[in-house]
Amino acid sequence: MATGMTRRDVSVGGSAETRLIKVVGRIGFAVVILLALTGIMSALGRFVSTVQYLADPSWVVTSAGPLSEQFDGRYYAHPYLTLVHVVTGFLFMVLGPIQFLPAVRKRWIWFHRFSGRVFMIASLIGAISALVIVARLPVFGSLSTSVAVLVADALFLVCLVQGYRTIRRRDIARHREWMIRAFAIGLGISTFRLMIPLLMLTPIQATFIEAWDTVAWLGFITNALVAEVWINVTRRQPPLAPSRAPIRRRTMQAVD
Repeated sequence: MATGMTRRDVSVGGSAETRLIKVVGRIGFAVVILLALTGIMSALGRFVSTVQYLADPSWVVTSAGPLSEQFDGRYYAHPYLTLVHVVTGFLFMVLGPIQFLPAVRKRWIWFHRFSGRVFMIASLIGAISALVIVARLPVFGSLSTSVAVLVADALFLVCLVQGYRTIRRRDIARHREWMIRAFAIGLGISTFRLMIPLLMLTPIQATFIEAWDTVAWLGFITNALVAEVWINVTRRQPPLAPSRAPIRRRTMQAVD
């Protein structure tokens, strides 16, 4: 009975799908770089302003308005905690994309392993400092923002732990998946920042605080969903077992 498809048809279809995945992967990585750069610029800005505040507290400019004063004042009230968080966040944003470069893993595996350890430590310290910030700093926005940060932080820590456990077992495939999830959730803070002005435009026209409360959830949820789709699309499937139908057919013919 004809199947309607030859091996060549299957091969052509598979290669077309592979090319599409590669194209989507390149576009996705470009978006990751954009988000990482957003996070890097934010971390550098906060680092510079905090160091300037420590050097000269009178440097703080409050002419931007009460909203800006309220927002930035929380960080100046806890400058050393802020520095711990932004420095580890900077390392997360810089090293994260490098960890997913195939060329680095293949040619400089020693660097991949070393930077991976730094990435894990920085991510862990950054996540813990985020929990302390939620507890110590006055809430900007509403309770919804604090809950969103706590949920995202908890999921981020779970992914980090699972990523560490799987690499210790040499389960490279599962390690890759858990680290994609962790990095996607961590990048949520950059998605968060890019979404705020979009919600403040027509037709939504949300206030800054309304947008802040909303993107606190949207940022990491959007990234987590995209990461999960990518993991499932690129997950390697185990090879199918060879069919035994021809053997059974020959056996029955011999009996006849």
